[in-house]
Amino acid sequence: MKKTIAGFVIAALFFTSCHKEDEAMVLPPPGDELTMAATMGNNYDNQVYVSLANNKVFTANYRNFDLALEAAPSGRRIYLNTAKFMFLSHSGTTSISLADSIGADWTVDAEQLDPDSTAFGSWWTTPSVAANGESEVMIIDRGRIDHTGSDRFRKVQVIESDDVHYRLRFSHLDNTGLNEIDIPKDPAYSLMYFSFNNN
Repeated sequence: MKKTIAGFVIAALFFTSCHKEDEAMVLPPPGDELTMAATMGNNYDNQVYVSLANNKVFTANYRNFDLALEAAPSGRRIYLNTAKFMFLSHSGTTSISLADSIGADWTVDAEQLDPDSTAFGSWWTTPSVAANGESEVMIIDRGRIDHTGSDRFRKVQVIESDDVHYRLRFSHLDNTGLNEIDIPKDPAYSLMYFSFNNN
């Protein structure tokens, strides 16, 4: 037994003595220092984007948009503005006049913004898209903090999406305010933004 323990101790000492020491990392000398300020607002109302390459700070109030749409030519993903506590429900129909919120199963975008975990999901795979080119109508809850009454809910449907634009059809929940809008894609940006307030 003593020989076995002694063998383990010798083996442990042998293997730990073979550990290679870490090499010190040589840091480059400090360069020119720049300072930028990012103003988040009194109640953190602003979303702040920083371009380190251009030394610019962009701020936008989170209330300025409802939907963010991928801007790349192959992009199809649509994100909710979760800062407004928005929710989405799939209506199960491609008819905007028939879609309603009765029995709605509300969902949100995943908090890590994984492209495969958006509330809209893979809207372009709706079975009817191949048949008539129109996707499922989505019911949007724009958030109870900033929107009340009839302003709170919208129906939205992607009726066209290609390499250069999206075309959306949208209305209030009671089918008033039916409208269509083209949103161009711009590969210079990652997302294009849309607001039901001002199109």
